[in-house]
Amino acid sequence: MAKFIYHIGEANKYNFLIEPMRDSDIDDKARALLASEKGSMFLLKNAILCRFIMHEMISNFFIRIDNPTIPTKIFKDKAKVIEWLLSSSSAKIIS
Repeated sequence: MAKFIYHIGEANKYNFLIEPMRDSDIDDKARALLASEKGSMFLLKNAILCRFIMHEMISNFFIRIDNPTIPTKIFKDKAKVIEWLLSSSSAKIIS
């Protein structure tokens, strides 16, 4: 994910939608990078669409413990994700 962000980033900033697959996980290094200024230098907002309780638990941990430098929210409804990502922003959404 980080490589993709750097590849598309260049000088633009994007709204980012993370939609984890059923058995996916995020390792400690990736979580720390995404929460840091370096890892979010091309991001405006980060939305996490949680369809499974385990993803919701991990996402809450990420927000509370890693304290991302950009606005980051958890959602269960994709329409609400899109609404939040587009609010107060003219940036593109990357999912």
